[in-house]
Formats: sequence, C-alpha cells, structure tokens
Amino acid sequence: MAAASHSIAFNTLVLWARIAATMAATIFATRFALLALGVDAFGVYAAIASLPLMLGFLTGAMGAVTQRMLASGLAKEPSGMRRIFNASLGPHLAIALLIVAAGETLGVWLLENALSMPDELRGSARIALRISVAAAALGAFLAPYETLLQTRERFAPFAVLDIFRSLIVLIGSWMLLDYSGDRLLGYATVQAAAAASAMLIGSLIAAWQYPESRLRPLQMIDRSELRQRLGLFSWTIFGSLATIARIQGFVVLANVLFGPAASAALGVGNQLIGVLRQLSTAVSQAVTPKIYMIEAAGERSQMIGAALLACKYAGLIGAILAAPLMIELPTVLGLWLGSPPPGASEAIALLTIAFLLDQLSYSIGVAHLAIGRIALYQLVCGLVTIAALPLGYVAAKLGGGLPDALTALITTSGLVAVLRLFLLETHSPGAVRSWLRTTTAPVTFAFGAGLLAGLAVASLLEPSFARVIATTIASSAALLAVTYVSLDTLEKTTLETLILRRLFRGTAR
Repeated sequence: MAAASHSIAFNTLVLWARIAATMAATIFATRFALLALGVDAFGVYAAIASLPLMLGFLTGAMGAVTQRMLASGLAKEPSGMRRIFNASLGPHLAIALLIVAAGETLGVWLLENALSMPDELRGSARIALRISVAAAALGAFLAPYETLLQTRERFAPFAVLDIFRSLIVLIGSWMLLDYSGDRLLGYATVQAAAAASAMLIGSLIAAWQYPESRLRPLQMIDRSELRQRLGLFSWTIFGSLATIARIQGFVVLANVLFGPAASAALGVGNQLIGVLRQLSTAVSQAVTPKIYMIEAAGERSQMIGAALLACKYAGLIGAILAAPLMIELPTVLGLWLGSPPPGASEAIALLTIAFLLDQLSYSIGVAHLAIGRIALYQLVCGLVTIAALPLGYVAAKLGGGLPDALTALITTSGLVAVLRLFLLETHSPGAVRSWLRTTTAPVTFAFGAGLLAGLAVASLLEPSFARVIATTIASSAALLAVTYVSLDTLEKTTLETLILRRLFRGTAR
C-alpha cells in the first residue's frame, strides 16, 4: 500500500509538472494567437477546431475501453498483452477513418451552411478544417500507445512530449505576429503539426520500451477481443459525447447564435477551464489504472473507496484553483489577453461552476467502467448531458444571450453528478452517504472558506496584479487549512509520510 501511495504521488507530481509547463505556454500562446489573428479569425478557428474535437468523442470512448482492457490484462493475463494491444489498434484505425469521413461530409456542411464568419475567411477555414481533421485522425489511431504508457504508469514520457507540443505552439503563435501570410491557416498548421509530432514520437517511445506495442497487422482484427470491446464501446460513446458536448458543442452553438466573437469568448474560456481540469484530474488519472486493476482482482469495496477518494481530491484541487479565479477573473483576463473577447469574463465564470460540479463526481465514471455494467449509466447520464445543447439553444432564444445558454450547461452538469452517484448505489450500497460525507461536505466547506478569504482581501485593494497574488494566497491558505482539518487520520498520516518526512530527510542529507 505504501508503494502504491508513493507511485500515485509521484505520477501526480509528474502530471502537475506537465500541466504547469503547458499552462504557462498556453497562456502566452493564446495571447499571441489572439493578437495575431484578431477576434473574428480566432473565433473562426475555435469553431473549426471544435468540429474534429467533437468527432474525437469516439477516440475518447475507445481509449477508455482500451485502458480498461490493458489494465485488466496486466492484472490477469500479462502474457497476452501483445494480442490485447494490437487488437486495440484495429478499432482505433476504424475510428480514424470515420473521423476523416465525417470531417469531409458533416464538417464541410457545417462550415458552409451553419458557421458564421466573414466571407474573406471562408476559403482559409476550409483548408484549416481539413488540417485539423487529419491531426485528429492521426491522434485517434495512435491513442493506444499513450494509453499503454498510462496503464504502465509511465506518465513522464508523455508529460515531456506534451510540454514539447506546447512549446511548438507557443513559438509558432509568437512567429505569427510578424507573419505576412494567411495567419488563420498558419495557426491551424502549427496546432496540427505540434500535436502530430508529439503523438508520433510518443508512439515510437512506447514501441521501443514495450515489445507488446510493436505493430502486428494480423492481430489488429481479433473477433473475440472485438466482441468484448464493442459492448463497452457502444455505451462509453455516450459518456465521451457528453464531455465533448460540454466542452466543444457550445462553441459551435455560440458561433451559430451569436457570431465569431461569442465563439472566441468560449474558445478562450475552454482553454482556461481545460487547464484547470487537467490540474484537478491529475490525481484521478494517476489512480485510474489502479482502479481497474483493483476491480479486476475482485476488491469491489476497495475500488469504490479509491474512486471516491479521487473525487474528493479532484474537487479540492478544483476548488483551490477556482476560488481566486472567480474573484479576480476580469483582472486575470485583462492581464492575460489585454483586450479579451466581449463576454469572456461572464462565460468563464459560468464554465467554472460547471467544472466544479463535474469534478465532484469525475472518478465515479471510472468506477462504473471498471465494474463493466455501464449500459444504464451511460444511457441516462449521456442523454442528460447531450440535452444541454438543445436546452442551451432554447434558453438562449428565450433569454437572448450566451449566459442564458450556459445555465443549461450548469444544470445538466449538476444533474449528471447526482445520477452518477445514485447509479453507483446499485453496485455499492452506501456510496451516496459516503460521497456526501467524505467528498461533498469537505469540498463545499473548503471552497466557501477560500472564497470568503479571497473576497475579504480583494475588498481592501484596488484591482492589480498584486491584488491577484494577494487574493490567491489568502484564498488558497484558507482553503488548504480547512482541507487539512477535514482529512481523516489515515489521510493526514499519508500526507506527512509522502511530503513532510521526505522534506526532513532531504534536509538531513
């Protein structure tokens, strides 16, 4: 258990280091891109990029199934890993081809008939769409290699590659400021080239380190393995589509209803919330392989406990990040972007609320997939989340603005969190009570304390970078203090073992 805790802690730190570096690069890259492209072209790219990303729900669904199969294989049948891995490549290849076909049909139709953009950008948008679709298709085919490294708990290689990808985007966005050619097309090319190069290098690393990942074309079509995957995949699609609907569907909806400036506001918001989500779910990503392995070993109650603990830590980390951001959002956007898109501040505040609701139950979805009986779970939660788009459309039409549409996003996010828990109760009686006691209560109290402390400091100072720092320190200190008090004896002991004692040993040396 101690070794497992150290492994989770190390992997989490690796993920946080990756996210911190990519966040810093993304902050400057977005500013450079917005300055280089302008609000309209940046909004057009955000809408275009959302189309292949929405198709990427297929990759996400199959990736979740692949990780479950690989983790179960490691726990039950290590000698069959080559067969299991290569059998994963076949479905991912089919998904890659489907993404290309959908991009060339549905994507082109949406671009020509639904998306709002200046006429002079439409020609570049067509090429940018195809570039983005090609990168998404390559990522779909190569996804099992990253999944294998995650299952093997080798997070460091892809952390380095993700930083490499972010640096390429940063440098490319900066160079666009002096680029005299088509900047929309140039930005799309930089984004696609950075993603493709990182995925290719990562796949080569996986193939070199793990022989089971070396390509065996004849094993890519394994009917027995395919049958096992199709049942899980067909229902996991709903969950992945739900996530994409929350993140990317509203960008397209905003463009259709309110034009490029609105999609630019949501594009910026999604980038910022995406960074928060990555930081918050780092613990969950580190724990996910172990959740699958514990369930494969038949330890259901221990698996549920691990999933609930991951929800608690994801919620607490999300609260630490969100509290000062919500207080200082206008100042942060001004410092970050100079002239942020109109409506960005209000949109990001609403997206942050939906993000916090999601983090409180994020790993419950992993627990459902580990159990394997996911049909009812994915059908109910998927349909509720997909309903956010038509509900958002109706709310926007009735209310007349983007914030009205985003209220539907918040409502469905909260409802999905409740449904995840009550459906888990059928597999593990008492799960809802445990979640309320060990996750919701401490996260709510901690977030409230951080928000009040931050507001108190903000009320004493004028808006500035110094106030952002002071608010962040006060909010985080109050939130961490309440969090520590809410930890049980075992959690406090683990924290001291992993952090405090290690620091003392380092000082002794």
